[in-house]
Formats: sequence, C-alpha cells, structure tokens
Amino acid sequence: MAGVLAVGVVGGMAMVAILQGWFGALEGSYWANAGVVALAIAATAAALLGLECVAGLPGMVLGGATVLLLGNPLSALTSAPELLPTGWGALGQLLPPGAAGTALRSTAYFDAPAVVHRLVGARDTALSRGGTGTLEGLTVPGSPAAEEDDRLTERLRTAGLRPEGLVTTVEDVALVSADGGPAPRAVVEAVLRQEAYRLVPLDADRLSGAEPQPVAAQEARCLRMVLAGPRPWRLSETSACGGGSG
Repeated sequence: MAGVLAVGVVGGMAMVAILQGWFGALEGSYWANAGVVALAIAATAAALLGLECVAGLPGMVLGGATVLLLGNPLSALTSAPELLPTGWGALGQLLPPGAAGTALRSTAYFDAPAVVHRLVGARDTALSRGGTGTLEGLTVPGSPAAEEDDRLTERLRTAGLRPEGLVTTVEDVALVSADGGPAPRAVVEAVLRQEAYRLVPLDADRLSGAEPQPVAAQEARCLRMVLAGPRPWRLSETSACGGGSG
C-alpha cells in the first residue's frame, strides 16, 4: 500500500507539473490539482492490486478492462454526466476516471462557458424526453429556477405535450462575478437563442391523432444566471440582463 501511495503522489505531481506548468492546460492551485490526480492514480492502482490478490491475473485484467472500456466512456470528461443515458452518468462518477474528472474540474478552474453549455444542453434534452429526473438535477432544490421549471413541466404535462427538436444556442457567455468557499457561487450573463421546434404528444398512443404544434424561433436574448456550486454547478435563478424576470 505504501508503494501505491508513493506512485500516486509522484505520478500526480509529475503529471500536473507537465499539464499545468508546461502546457498550461490547468489553472488553480498546483497542489490541489496534484492531490486529485494522485488520488486517482492511487485509487486505480489499489483497486487493480486488490483484484489481483483476490482473483489473480484474470482479476487484474478484468479491472483494467473495466476502467478503460467502461470507466473512460462513462466519465463524461468531455461533456457532462447529465447528458449520458439515465443511470450511466451516475455509474461513471463512481469509477476512478469520472470521479477524478469531476474533482479536477472543481479544483482546476471555473469554466463559465462550459458550465452554461452543459446546463442549457442538458435542460433541452430533459424537456425533449419529457422526463423530470434530469431536469431536477440541474437546479438548486427550492430555488426560483427549480420552481420555474416545475411550473413549465406541469403545464406541459397537463397539456399532454413535450417539445421536439428543442435546441437553445449559446452565443456568448460572460462571467460577472464568482465567489469561492464551501458554497461557491457565480453570476454569468449568457446570450441565448432558441431555435424553432415543435410540441408533440407526450403519450403517442393516447394522442395519436394530434397534430404537432410548431413554435417559432426566438430572437437572441441576454439572460443573467446565478449558479451555485460545488460541482456539479446548478442553476439557482435567472433574470434578464439589466433587470427584469428571466
């Protein structure tokens, strides 16, 4: 175990020194980032060694295949866990690659455009699927944003409709303010443009004869978004830039 920890510490420090000091790919505290990478390396190595002790070489091979073939695709390092099929995103966060990626996002930097793109894209997907589970995971429970989404989903459910082809384009994102600490908070202003889409029956069998209702595209508008951390960042409140309701 001491060897595993030593490999993790040395590997984490070396890898972050290259990524942050040489390539400039990471920001934030060097030691925090190195700690995350060190823990990821140590966790992976310890798991593989444990499987080797229990099941021999086949156990180590199975563990390595799980990390590489299952952990990496489900880590959502290039997107977000919420964009993966229900259940798979959560599973990916339990494996070393996903857990390490999420932790590193928290320590390395606050990427406002990436956060806004993730929230907007995941919200469009959740509404188009007619489900509320993913949608609830994008807002702070009890917040104005959560209450607004509850009202929207209730109206759609009552009407028996869901949006189809809903796409909101994020044209620009500007960070207004950001506060750290145990309960980080950020305010961003984003220019959003909603493309044309259709409202289709939520239950195809019950409303098989209903005609889709086209909804025209909307002009770009600026929206001020209050985000609450820690990771994953969630939406707390929205309003029009310069005042007014969102």
